[in-house]
Amino acid sequence: MIVISLFDKVEKTKKLLSDNTKWCYLGKDTCKQEIISNILSKERRFYLKDRLNKIAEEFSQPYLNFVSILGRHQVNQLTWWASRFASKSPYQTDFYLLFCYKILVDRLIDEYVKKQQSICIFIEDIWLFLDIETRYKGNEDILFIGNYSKIYINTLRLICRGIVFRILLAGRLFILRLITFYYYRNRKPTLAEQDCTTVGIISYGEKRALTSNKFEDPYTGELSSFLERNNIKVIRPLFALFPISLSKKIGKLWESIWPLILDVRVFDLLRVLKCWNPDVPSKEDLAIGGVSVRRLFKREILDEFSKTGFNFYLILYKIMKRFFGKKWCCSIIYLFENQPFEKIICIAAKDAGGVKLIGYQHSSVFKFIFSYFLGEGEKEFIPLPDKIITNGNNAFNLLKREGYPLEKIELGGAWRYTYLLDSTEKSVNYISNSKINLLVILPVDKYISRFIVKTVIQYYSDNSKVKFMIKPHPLMPIERLEIKKEEIEAFELINKPLCDIIDKYHIALYCNTTAGVESLLYGKTVIRLLLENYIDIDPLAGFDAPEIIKCYEEELAEKIEEAVKRIQNHPVSNDTTQSERFFSKIIPEVWLRVLDYQVSAVKT
Repeated sequence: MIVISLFDKVEKTKKLLSDNTKWCYLGKDTCKQEIISNILSKERRFYLKDRLNKIAEEFSQPYLNFVSILGRHQVNQLTWWASRFASKSPYQTDFYLLFCYKILVDRLIDEYVKKQQSICIFIEDIWLFLDIETRYKGNEDILFIGNYSKIYINTLRLICRGIVFRILLAGRLFILRLITFYYYRNRKPTLAEQDCTTVGIISYGEKRALTSNKFEDPYTGELSSFLERNNIKVIRPLFALFPISLSKKIGKLWESIWPLILDVRVFDLLRVLKCWNPDVPSKEDLAIGGVSVRRLFKREILDEFSKTGFNFYLILYKIMKRFFGKKWCCSIIYLFENQPFEKIICIAAKDAGGVKLIGYQHSSVFKFIFSYFLGEGEKEFIPLPDKIITNGNNAFNLLKREGYPLEKIELGGAWRYTYLLDSTEKSVNYISNSKINLLVILPVDKYISRFIVKTVIQYYSDNSKVKFMIKPHPLMPIERLEIKKEEIEAFELINKPLCDIIDKYHIALYCNTTAGVESLLYGKTVIRLLLENYIDIDPLAGFDAPEIIKCYEEELAEKIEEAVKRIQNHPVSNDTTQSERFFSKIIPEVWLRVLDYQVSAVKT
């Protein structure tokens, strides 16, 4: 028998299962997986391994084409590109993950029916559960266990959340505008003149960038200093949302920073009333590779309503159009990941006219970060900047393969990772009987971060060979992971940038973060934790090197022992040639040429 159950019915489901029935869990909340494991036992768990990623690979192009077809059909392109769905990024939307879950369930059912064996599949998402139940209605081999009224409760909850969040967004923007205006007092940046010779670098109001008396951008490094050394004036339009607590510090830097929140108007806030309502040609068009996604798409529309990114991006369009209309900058540089807000900036720049947009691809290109990838014909209508400067050959070649216009892409080098490209090799001497420092590097995702910490606690809270350090993501502090202090008191908490501590550890344990690439390129042994419930969006996916140890949750203890033995016996050093497979050294001439400045006497 095959049982498909919602998570909250695990106790009821347990009574119906035989003692040898395997179980698996399809969902992002690993806390729920822990609960199931405690109730049904870990020994009976069916490990999915790489099944999900094989499906994600198989259907990736049909998915990209599906989004492209829908996008081409939209009458209002602004509202299309303001949606999370149009970005295709797994950081923005769970649509493709749920679709892959759906295909995975189909294949597990087919496999276990043929073997005449039993399995229980727990589904986290109610919409996916009902989609699968509708698909297999009347099949006597499958038993569905779930609370069907939950779909109405879920719908009501999402609608209420959407209404509340819209009110909060409008309130936050209004208050942030008032407080920022108070500190700025109608002043504008000193270099903001209408002679159109200034370059703007769109930056983010983060605490780590405002620790001194100047703005230190962790993403673009020394780019502004390089431009100033070459007699190019620089101002920083600050992204419209930032913590209110930073307003005073930002106000002190008024000569070089312009908070874009100052360009919002009260009537712009009425855009919180808008809902994403895409044009759909017909029900038959809502299919990927012949598999219907009608219910999942309906869920996506409702999920978009429950959040306010869509509304904020519509407001951002008005903000950016006003800013571009000031004509303070001849060129604007922004971080390029092809996210929704970037497309809004591109549309606003086109409508306002008179400014050159340069997208700087500042980070790693991940295999399943679909925002970088294009569906069939999408390059014909997707909003793009005038130029895209990549930080390495990997990204340059990917954009080239994807069909981005060749005249738009340039290789300019990695401002963020210059310390990795130092020609001096730094090696670490390991002493076989000393304690090994292992840095656990957490990603921005709350569930994944919590899962990693819990897994490490379970296996290594009392390990005499290894000293554990934990580095949370700057946007996901340890307090948000809801982990008790006493559980991690044995671990050293690190909140410094990776470049400041990279000589302090020997092994990096990480998942889905560019910090893993940095550690590898600096000569560290890295343990890449693979998550069977998630599509693999790690920047090292598909890349093999002797220093990379791949492991799933159940292999962690064994793999850490392997890493410790390896580095005790075989010290490693950073290899700059390998670094340049990912990141390139700065090419000053490219930056000046793209910004339309003289390149005859470059000051690096």
